Amino acid sequence: MKGRFGNCEIDTGTRVLLRNGEEIELEPQVFDVIVALIEGKDKIVSKDDLIEQVWSGRIVSDTAITSRVKAARSAVGDDGVAQSIIRTSRGIGYRFVADFETLNDAHVAEKMRGPAHPTILVLPFVQNSPDSSMNWLVDGISDDVITGLSRFRELRVISRLTSFGLRDLHGSALSDAATELSADYVIQGSLRMQGHEWKLRVSIVDAAEQMQIWSERWTLAQRSLQNLDPILDKIVAAIEPELLSAERDRVRNKQETDLSTWESTQKGLWLLWQQKSGLHEQAIKVLEEACQSDPGYAQAHAGLAYALCHAYKEDVLGDEALDWALDVARQSVHLDPRDAFSYIALGRSHIARGEYEEAIAAYDEAVELNPNHAYGHFGRGYALSLSGRAHAAIEHFETVLELSPRDPQGWSVCVMLCFSNLIMNRPEIALSWAQKSQRMPNAPHWAKAAEAAALNALGNTERATRALEEAITARPELNAAFLDKAYPFADRRDFYKIAELMLGTFVPDEHEESSKA
Repeated sequence: MKGRFGNCEIDTGTRVLLRNGEEIELEPQVFDVIVALIEGKDKIVSKDDLIEQVWSGRIVSDTAITSRVKAARSAVGDDGVAQSIIRTSRGIGYRFVADFETLNDAHVAEKMRGPAHPTILVLPFVQNSPDSSMNWLVDGISDDVITGLSRFRELRVISRLTSFGLRDLHGSALSDAATELSADYVIQGSLRMQGHEWKLRVSIVDAAEQMQIWSERWTLAQRSLQNLDPILDKIVAAIEPELLSAERDRVRNKQETDLSTWESTQKGLWLLWQQKSGLHEQAIKVLEEACQSDPGYAQAHAGLAYALCHAYKEDVLGDEALDWALDVARQSVHLDPRDAFSYIALGRSHIARGEYEEAIAAYDEAVELNPNHAYGHFGRGYALSLSGRAHAAIEHFETVLELSPRDPQGWSVCVMLCFSNLIMNRPEIALSWAQKSQRMPNAPHWAKAAEAAALNALGNTERATRALEEAITARPELNAAFLDKAYPFADRRDFYKIAELMLGTFVPDEHEESSKA
């Protein structure tokens, strides 16, 4: 039997239950309870019926039955209060009350292929030195990478027990194992001694194509082995955006009708990160359709909230986007309270409304859930800088670039570092960040506008004028009001400073009142 109900799909042949696209781990008896209730969905299933089907007629206590039914409810997203899927008929038994749709093999095969998240296999890292006493170190590194990647809710990471069991497999045997596990990507690593240093190399392999799509190397001093946490954080944070970039490249040319909810969400975010005219609307459309196709998928809602905030920032949407974004972000958190990106979207929605303390609280939740998610640190720095705490913001921006140096939003981090340093009267440093922003992928008009502000702060008005002209050519709407909407500094003195340096203009009446104050 293969079918769908609510946000769940079930396949009794493979004994797999998916909720919101994620496989739910179940005790065998709990799975059997769900199956028994579905098979008897047109009637009330008595406790005796459950005993016969689940326990083969053995004597069991009412407590055992109640415990398994409670676990079954939890697995399908129900509870004893709502009883929207499994309803209790007091004193009689239980009834499956959700609408159940039987699925054909083709549909299930497509959905089981990986509808919501790519599956990652982290192989045990290899220690390429004659000193076998260091094997514990590479096992520890592999284990920490598995743990770190598991914090990203958009990834499905195969367990340590399974991946470490593949230690002695190579070549076609390893490839077959990856296929059997439905792994989309394989993470490999090695550690070797070179002189008095250790070289740690990590790579990502596309499991289907058997092609290496990314590799990076880190040099570790002997003393750094005593505290590997900082380098492991960098490794985990570097892997995640590369995986998502590969997924977005894979789905961006697919027809909308062929996309799963996961793929639609990634395509919507890819459109958003391009920072090109007309693509904000397309991103919102794709993400809104993803939410409609799977109302229980938190990341689609988080992506939509993020896109709405960006569209508001770039004046594509008006004030109507503010309540919409906040509602969608709150729904995302409700759907998955353990998803860091949901809290990041919530924080971004509060920033758009000028609610900086609420934003910081949301970003704090995101960082606690996943310290390696660069956007959690970026959002916290963004909120701190806009709320008048530029000095405190800088360390968070620098953390973002350490964790994710090739992030699609890297240009925005550099622009905020430029603005923060201008507020702190450090124009030389500000200029270096503005220029770095322009070297980042997808850098829009704000990169040149930031350079104009930094050049004016240094007294180089001729170059500043040229930079501003380039920014206005790219975005003719660029003026003080547009700047204020995009970067709503709570301390108006900060806003006036950036506006004057960038545009040579400000709102005179407000500026004069600020000066008098």
